[in-house]
Amino acid sequence: MFVHSHAPLEGTRPGTSVSSRRRRHGGGVALNDVGVGVFLSRRASGLRLRQLVLTCASSKQGQGKEQGRRWQAEAESDRDVVAGVNDDREPEFEQNAENGVSTGRKEIPGAENSVQANLDEQVPEDPNEFLRWIDQNIAKASGPPKKPASSSMPVNGASSPLASSSRSSPSSAQPLQQRQRVFRTSAKNGTGRTVRNTARSSRDANEAKPPVEVSRTRDSVGKQHLMRRLRELKQELYPVEIDGTLNPLDMWKGRWFCSLQEIVESGDCDAACAARALRLLVLLARQSIESFLTVRRYLEVSEFMLYFERVTSASMPTVHHVPLSAFLHAFATLEFTPSRRWTQLWLARAENVYFDVQGLPNVLWALAKLQIAPTEPLLNNWYAAFGREQRKFKAQGIANVMWAFARLQVQPERRFLRDWVACFQREAELRAFNAQALSNIIWALARLNINFKKRLSGFLSSWYQAYADKHDEFNSQGVANCVWAFGRLEIQPSQSFLSIWGSDFARVHEQMNSQALANCLWSLARVSIPLSFLPPAFVDLWCRGFERELFQFSPQALANTLWSFGRLELRPPAYFWDLWFDAFGRAAVHFNAQELGNAMWALGRLEYAPAPAFLESWYYRFSCVEPHADSQCLSNSLWGLARLEEQPRSSFLELWYLAADREMTNSQCSAQALSNMMWAHGKLGITPRDTFLDAWYNACRSEQDALEPQALANTIWAFSRLGIRPREEFMKSWVTLFNKSAESTSEETLSMYENAFERLLSMPTLAGREPQSDSELDSDPEQDEPAAFMK
Repeated sequence: MFVHSHAPLEGTRPGTSVSSRRRRHGGGVALNDVGVGVFLSRRASGLRLRQLVLTCASSKQGQGKEQGRRWQAEAESDRDVVAGVNDDREPEFEQNAENGVSTGRKEIPGAENSVQANLDEQVPEDPNEFLRWIDQNIAKASGPPKKPASSSMPVNGASSPLASSSRSSPSSAQPLQQRQRVFRTSAKNGTGRTVRNTARSSRDANEAKPPVEVSRTRDSVGKQHLMRRLRELKQELYPVEIDGTLNPLDMWKGRWFCSLQEIVESGDCDAACAARALRLLVLLARQSIESFLTVRRYLEVSEFMLYFERVTSASMPTVHHVPLSAFLHAFATLEFTPSRRWTQLWLARAENVYFDVQGLPNVLWALAKLQIAPTEPLLNNWYAAFGREQRKFKAQGIANVMWAFARLQVQPERRFLRDWVACFQREAELRAFNAQALSNIIWALARLNINFKKRLSGFLSSWYQAYADKHDEFNSQGVANCVWAFGRLEIQPSQSFLSIWGSDFARVHEQMNSQALANCLWSLARVSIPLSFLPPAFVDLWCRGFERELFQFSPQALANTLWSFGRLELRPPAYFWDLWFDAFGRAAVHFNAQELGNAMWALGRLEYAPAPAFLESWYYRFSCVEPHADSQCLSNSLWGLARLEEQPRSSFLELWYLAADREMTNSQCSAQALSNMMWAHGKLGITPRDTFLDAWYNACRSEQDALEPQALANTIWAFSRLGIRPREEFMKSWVTLFNKSAESTSEETLSMYENAFERLLSMPTLAGREPQSDSELDSDPEQDEPAAFMK
């Protein structure tokens, strides 16, 4: 389609008629619909005739014939005027026409060659022969005739622009459909002359407009060309053409990527084109892992992001919410973080944009995926939009929102949690949640430390029902995440849930990796699940999985596994011990202080005497990590050795006392750790050093209110066993605490008190009596929780 020009002819004023222009130039001026003017006279040169032929060839054949007939009629009526034309003015008009003042003329390939062959032919003087000569040149230049595009463009009739009077303004030729609409409206309203005059005046006004409209039209054409190229590149995505000459690391240099780069580098590229180009990269990355890696390398190495950010940053203050959310969602899908400046511009725009029900979860999910912390105004705007759009939220959006808050470590508002629970219950009744969404939701709540049993009224019952409906669809990761959430929040799950979960574990245990197996056992131990709630073959199935994934278990997973068996007081099969000690021997150099303490505590709890090789490795590793050992690790280590009745080495005791003095001096010891330390000394018969006792008394002074009756009894028993009379200040505090807790003290503990005091009064002749095993303080060491799966 050719572009119309609204610029007037050289030497004319806007608003002048064609007749006056024809008289001023001394010749007939005729314009067809494509806007190419030809100055006609009897003495017209071959150049003017070639322009006429090109004009006719660029139009439809039928329109070209009509133009020729109209030119003949005008030439016959203006014969006298043409005879007196001054030839000195003709080159000026020819130059203006060649420079495109009248219109922008589009050359047709091959037309000039067709006319060149007839340069020496004599132009017929007879009008009929002249028309036949024009038709022959049209056939040579443009090929066979084409059918009319539609019946709305008649050749004959008053409403046809081609059949209109030659006095219509040549430089203000309007589109055909627009002119027909004007005349049709005038006939309907009965105000034909007024409307026609208005249309003519508007055309005259358009003549006076500067050529800005032409530049805008050209920009529009350029954008349409870019969009067409983007559509072509999208069709090539299935599959993308791979250049065999490029190695895998240089695939981003292929033709497809170069074409995409040219689009964003173009001056006609705007934010919409850039968004579509980024969308094409997302579609390509989703095809395979190789495509994903290629796209990532393309974004990192090429200049695509430079031009993309330049184009989108210019329009960021006014960009619509749909492309705004699409930008960040695409980057999150590609796992590519844009520059800090572009991110700041995006956050500033997002603070004042109203996101719809699709944009709200997408924006929060993308921020969490890219680990971009949202600003406070953005969160306030997001909460307000969620309150308005909450009734439209679907199951996937509800799950993604809570998952994003957990990844960002942002505690949601109470009002949001109330609305969110209402949305969850609504979608749960419709059974709209799939297995992955249910797993993500309960994982996110546990990661945020939101006790859904106490804070979210009605959530747990709805979740139990949804899990019962979809439990067959849970994969190994989902099964592990569900029970991990209960263990993280220390919520005792229902027996019905555990029975279903046990069957799901038996179904997917072969697909579980080492982390999933460790998380399942740790979670059950954290909430002290009775084994009667689980299938009889649970322990055997778990141990088989441990044997399968043995070489993938990390030091933390190995320590948590042993700790879990100790917490459950469950002795695994014999082959498990061989596997575990073998794995410890390979990974001992990677154990930290806390993991060493947990392992020794578990062995003491299960009363399983380890092999000498294990103790050798354990002592050596403890000497390496002693500077990082805390009070919990120190008390667990000595408590485990005391339960095993294993006399520690002197080198170990030297390091242990140094670390214990450091921790107690810094007031980093808990009441339970202090009691365990003293009980272990009494159990092993090791008299503590004076420096240790001074630090121990000072630490007890700050933690004495936290001592429980069992801890008080074990402490007094240790002093009596070692034959050490406690200090008077400590005894006064102890009597005060005992009086407060006397009503809740068991008979067995009171009997132990009596025996301990008898020994203290008769020191050092009596050896005293050890407390019963069931009255000993069972320390549950705190340890790092297993890392949850991240989706």
